[in-house]
Amino acid sequence: MDRSGPSLYHPPMSALNDRMNDKSHRYVGNPDFHDGFVRSISQQGNRVLVAVEGATGKNYNVGFDGVSSMESLLPQGMMLFAVSEQGTEVESLRRYDFINWYVDQSEKGESKSYLRIVASGFTITEE
Repeated sequence: MDRSGPSLYHPPMSALNDRMNDKSHRYVGNPDFHDGFVRSISQQGNRVLVAVEGATGKNYNVGFDGVSSMESLLPQGMMLFAVSEQGTEVESLRRYDFINWYVDQSEKGESKSYLRIVASGFTITEE
């Protein structure tokens, strides 16, 4: 199977599920996020704004409110497979993972990038 391009190969669900501690997760956001890119991240207080360029070229702002933590490694420019949401030990908080398109291709440098946000909620607006 040719894995050279994003339109030809998608990570198997087992690779994605292995990254989830809580199996009660769901995918959120616009379907255009698939094969899209994280373009920028800004934080002001307990609010984080993530700019996403969708696969069609449309721009989206994903706003997170009540942010209690954010973990990342080189997320700007990361190609997305999806954004997932799952519960946490604190009932009022949710964990949001921007799933790297290359999550199961550890030989590629791009596979190391990630973005994880724990927040009380999120909104998506299209520019």
